[in-house]
Amino acid sequence: MNFEIIATAIFNALSASSILIVSALGLAVIFGMMGVINLAHGEFIMLGAYFAYIFKSLGLNIWASMAIAPIPVALIAVIIERGIVRFLYGRQMDTLLATWGISIFLIQSIRVLFGPEGKSIPHPFPGTFEINGLFFPKYRFLLILITLSILLLMYLLFKFTKFGLKARAVIQNPDMSSALGVNTPHVYMMTFCLGAGLAGLAGSLLTPLINVEPALGLKIVVRTFLVVVTGGTEILLGTVAGGAILGSTESIVSLFTSTYFGNVILLILAILIIRIKPKGLISKVAETLK
Repeated sequence: MNFEIIATAIFNALSASSILIVSALGLAVIFGMMGVINLAHGEFIMLGAYFAYIFKSLGLNIWASMAIAPIPVALIAVIIERGIVRFLYGRQMDTLLATWGISIFLIQSIRVLFGPEGKSIPHPFPGTFEINGLFFPKYRFLLILITLSILLLMYLLFKFTKFGLKARAVIQNPDMSSALGVNTPHVYMMTFCLGAGLAGLAGSLLTPLINVEPALGLKIVVRTFLVVVTGGTEILLGTVAGGAILGSTESIVSLFTSTYFGNVILLILAILIIRIKPKGLISKVAETLK
């Protein structure tokens, strides 16, 4: 196996893993901290992509459009959490049905407002860079760096901020936290807002690589759920582990065979991991958050 094949496989694995991690992180935050399985997660990603498209259409710089797109997504999530989700905590089946309904509503709303056809925005960082005669897309390399930066910021948020302290307390014992004066409903609201904002950020970052359409979330959400389920309840390490293993495996298999077999192997690997470790690869409460 020559250097070209090895370098291409490594770069593709890192790129695919970063896409999976940034897409799944918002879902992992909501599920890991609140125990809520958010079936509208894919639609939050879709909204992030559409808001990036809207802001760019209004004349904003492409980078500014992608940066501020998560803000309206987070605000929409606050409305959803305050109006619907907060009444369903502890009722997982009801939460599943409610977020499924929200998902359908968001898809149809976008379809009515923008039509079923796909949208696109100009590539913010076109071109490739060369390493020893091999050429790699600049934006995919940048996306890897952005993903690492997001993970670092999330670690700092949970480890060194007042919100992080309250969040860790609520994860470990919500009833005791409430008795000690922590405003648990407010922490849940901020958590849902944070998770949705991360999903919106994922959507805006992926717009140069995907077609922006109403069904965008449906194409991404299955993989994000697989990452969270295989990674376990630990928020950061679990997401990184699940995304890295599934993304790397899929990209490497796809490189040597086809995308179809890559998807099949991803599903098989996820099933095997869940069968061997039903609680996920890292099921303890985040050691990095302690």
